[in-house]
Amino acid sequence: MGKTGIRIGELRYITVESLGQQSMMIYGKGKYRSIYLADDLISDIGEYCRKNNVQSGCIFLGNKNTPISRSAVWQMLQKIADDVGIPRRKVHPHSFRHLFAKTYMERHGNISELADILGHSGLEITRIYLTTTTEEKLRRINELPL
Repeated sequence: MGKTGIRIGELRYITVESLGQQSMMIYGKGKYRSIYLADDLISDIGEYCRKNNVQSGCIFLGNKNTPISRSAVWQMLQKIADDVGIPRRKVHPHSFRHLFAKTYMERHGNISELADILGHSGLEITRIYLTTTTEEKLRRINELPL
């Protein structure tokens, strides 16, 4: 999720068949948009499929052999948070979407392109993902070569 900016409910679109493409059209939130898969992500997911004998269809499955649910991912993240000592209230699947957006903007700085990738109809929605903390603002100001 962190490498694509997809919503957790869109994991079902990541299929073995989709690994042959670098982008795919999906439908969600009442509209179509593209999901882009980086080369290294395709390679990593392909390796996961080989190791787990996933030969076709949806890759990320839950206990009932159906696409993994939002709550199952949330529970896994809560366990990981406990294991590494992160407060549970700070760990949410949607945080990966925020991480993707912030990282993309820091690297490329194109909010219009980011809005398109995230499937937002307007830039104001995308701006929500880019809110920075006081500490981040101060760090950036201190880095200015003025």
